Amino acid sequence: MEAPGFCRLPSKLVLIFCGALLFQSAHAEERTLLNIDWRFQKDDPAGVGDQLGYKKMKDYLLPSGNSMAAPDNQKQLPERSLDDKVSYAAVNYDDKEWRAINLPHDFGLEETFVPTGTNPSPPSGIGWYRKQLDFSPADSDKRIYLDMDGASSCPAVWLNGKYVGGWAYGYTSFRLDLTKHIQFGRKNILTIRVENLPDPRLWYTEVGILRNVWLVKTAPVHVAHWGTTVITPEVHETTATIEIKTRVENNVPKESKVTFITEIYAHNGQQVDAKPILSSSAPVALTIPGQQTVEGTETFTLGNPKLWTPDSPNLYTAVTTINENGKVVDRYETVFGVRSTLFTVSDGFYLNDKRVQLKGVNLHRDLGALGSIVNTSALRYRLELLKTMGCNAIRTYGAPASPELLDLCDRMGFLLISDFSDIWIKGRKFDSYGSFFNDWYDKDLRAWMRRDRNHPSLIAWNIAANVGEQLTPDGIPFAEKMAAIVRVEDSTRQVMLASREAKACYNGMEKTVDVFGLDFLTGEYKKFHETNPDIPVLASSSAGTYSSRGEYMFPVSEGKDYGRISFQVSSYDLYAPNFGRTPDAEFNALGQSPFVAGEFVFAGFDFLGDATPYKDELRSLIDFYREEERAAAEKELAETKRIKCPSRSSYYGIFDLAGFPKDRYYLYQAYWRPDFPMAHLLPHWTWPGREGEATPVHVYTSGDEAELYLNGQSLGKRQLTGNAHRLRWDDVKYEPGELKVVAYKNGEKWAEDSVSTAGSAAKLELYVDRKSLKANGQDLVFVTVKVVDDQGRVVPGANSKIKFEINGPGRILATDNGDATNRESFLTNECHAYNGLALAIIGAENIKKGNILLVVQAEGLAPARIEMKSE
Repeated sequence: MEAPGFCRLPSKLVLIFCGALLFQSAHAEERTLLNIDWRFQKDDPAGVGDQLGYKKMKDYLLPSGNSMAAPDNQKQLPERSLDDKVSYAAVNYDDKEWRAINLPHDFGLEETFVPTGTNPSPPSGIGWYRKQLDFSPADSDKRIYLDMDGASSCPAVWLNGKYVGGWAYGYTSFRLDLTKHIQFGRKNILTIRVENLPDPRLWYTEVGILRNVWLVKTAPVHVAHWGTTVITPEVHETTATIEIKTRVENNVPKESKVTFITEIYAHNGQQVDAKPILSSSAPVALTIPGQQTVEGTETFTLGNPKLWTPDSPNLYTAVTTINENGKVVDRYETVFGVRSTLFTVSDGFYLNDKRVQLKGVNLHRDLGALGSIVNTSALRYRLELLKTMGCNAIRTYGAPASPELLDLCDRMGFLLISDFSDIWIKGRKFDSYGSFFNDWYDKDLRAWMRRDRNHPSLIAWNIAANVGEQLTPDGIPFAEKMAAIVRVEDSTRQVMLASREAKACYNGMEKTVDVFGLDFLTGEYKKFHETNPDIPVLASSSAGTYSSRGEYMFPVSEGKDYGRISFQVSSYDLYAPNFGRTPDAEFNALGQSPFVAGEFVFAGFDFLGDATPYKDELRSLIDFYREEERAAAEKELAETKRIKCPSRSSYYGIFDLAGFPKDRYYLYQAYWRPDFPMAHLLPHWTWPGREGEATPVHVYTSGDEAELYLNGQSLGKRQLTGNAHRLRWDDVKYEPGELKVVAYKNGEKWAEDSVSTAGSAAKLELYVDRKSLKANGQDLVFVTVKVVDDQGRVVPGANSKIKFEINGPGRILATDNGDATNRESFLTNECHAYNGLALAIIGAENIKKGNILLVVQAEGLAPARIEMKSE
């Protein structure tokens, strides 16, 4: 199998300039991050809603001659135009009453989360963004572009009142040419409109400019947008062959003759390592007709390559220099890795000719309390947590990854499967991306792939996530058409489709792709393998267990649809929807199916929306902890014949919405890190009123046996068998004190854990993931608040109201506690603790440096404070 190479950074030096991140060299394209100092306003101006609604905008969101479009899939703009018809886009429009904001921005978080019966999300919304840009007359000989990494949805762009273009899909990056609309030496106004579609899907319906926005300046002759492709067709420990294709664009009418040369360096962080050139090409000559793009190919041999692996994610940088008439007109950097990948039929996934078990999770788009914006600090924080569990793979469920997630996976050693969409033409309900799909899928597929194909972490293209067409007659030819586009754009990776429908495993849909993903179809592994002996398979969504952190319900029932009280789910990790499985059942199935490449657990973190098992209105009474809750539910049921569920987020995560680990974290750590000594006890051991009652104790361990002690008295040993990592003592009678477990492996002491009965809440304790931030307006610190007793033990059930106060060049961006039923706004300086924990997310101010002091208080508890530094 050919091995692709990887990640494009079209830039040279990294500077901080007036709050913008600038990539620059004397003869390179300049990329300036435009995230600072925008103005924002909700809703359309009066009188234009009929012209600008998404149904009308469908006619305008097809930029003429866009390079992503296949020749048979282009449309010209209609004769009518949006120029000068929208007051919000006019240069002289007075926006001083608009709100000042920075990007990325998800204004869906500012709305009230409304229980709808399917998705507790804010209503659909429209937003307008304006920013002043200044261009020197010295730039008048350059091409100037706007690069948008993603805006949801239907972003439409004006410059100086002139409509430039737009895009339909909110998760595809795109480029617009601003050059002809720029007023050099004068004020320029960039205006962007977004509108989320009224599609009440399972997931949170974010809205805003969710990903980064860039201003790009190039010479008229330059490397095209996403213009390099790196593949490594031969990979060995002693040598590797590297092939680089470079597309050079000529934006002037006359013909251009250029030469280019590429040099390969070791990659160090974000820049070229100041080390010798490892390999270089002979000059390649190209003749480029006016207004055309031409491709040239170079081949290199790299001796003793440092291969990219999850344990050693080695990277290289290819620097391409273009000369025209003896003058350097462009330098373009491409970051890549040397590795080979292959999904096999009988033995799972291979990386560099060695089998690697995929130990993955599904990640949704949102970052909890931050909404669906992209933030590198928040993504890194989550990936670091996943690493400690033994996770080595990510699937971006239902939508393409952001550039920042891909860059982090490259650097941190995560394997990644990128999803294209969970909708084709047959949308979930109402209007959705499905209403644009026929016009846009070709462009979106190509944009998705051209941007991301140079990333070493990326191992497969998943063209569908359980789409409606998988069971229809037109689904197969449509999948074939999409897979063909993928293979044209990238012949080195395998094409995948993921399905939750068993019928789609055998109706011909499975034969349209190279790898088939089974979502929650544990029982189909053997049958699929026997029926389709030439198609590799993986568990693209596994388990589907749900739970609430710190909630334990008695008696511990075995049926997977039990364990529910007060809109919470017991954390014994035994409960799942009818299509789901417990982790234990998945471990056993995978152990019996070595041909399965591995699993992607649904889900890594709780996410906004899809509050299964409480996503639908209830038609009968459930159990409640408190009598007042029951009485209120009885009254609502009597008056309306239904009970609205309060939950705004899911329960599927191994981590809760705030990023705190649930008990399941330790079960997967035991399974995925068998050589890491660990043991974990559950439940907590603070149960006033349960004295003498049966309180089952479970232990998760990477050992092979364990002994349980209660107040120093042994309650016996248990041994693990098969693929199990859970031990149970179901008849333990609760008594206050200390519960302790000692785990063994191969007869030797391996690990231990203990929990003790907590006293009354006495004080607050603070923990941070790091104490320094970059003063760039983007960097974050995550502060964990613990409600503890006088001995420092977390108090289960503690729900004190926590108040945060900050001094210095920092901001409290969001607060949360991980409770799926919590409906407090994330965007405040206070929140209640949930089972003893709360979270504050602190952001650095732009440019401003200095010490930041965070003070945290709660009534009746000793306060806590912590210092950080912005530098």
